[in-house]
Amino acid sequence: MNIDFTDDAMVHAIEKTKGRAGIRFALMGGGCAGFQYEFDYADGPQEGDVEIDFGKFKMWICPMSENYLDGTVISWKKDGLISEGFEFHNPMEQSSCGCGVSVGFN
Repeated sequence: MNIDFTDDAMVHAIEKTKGRAGIRFALMGGGCAGFQYEFDYADGPQEGDVEIDFGKFKMWICPMSENYLDGTVISWKKDGLISEGFEFHNPMEQSSCGCGVSVGFN
């Protein structure tokens, strides 16, 4: 399982997980393209989660999402003064919706 953070995204992930054990990363059904990324702070894994230790925090990957998330690079995106957050660059994506919220896989 290979998931990586850009340097800027790693700094934000470390900062935002303070007081929490880590992050849970998964794909959930929904949106016009079929799936949406779930990226939430968590205190521990759910049953069956795959664990990646990034040193300062852990990431737990939903086992049903594991094959779809392999190779994802997480970056930090900042648009102007108001909008900022994590962005996912997933080589497994085949399509995405116009609003950029959901993605599709073949």
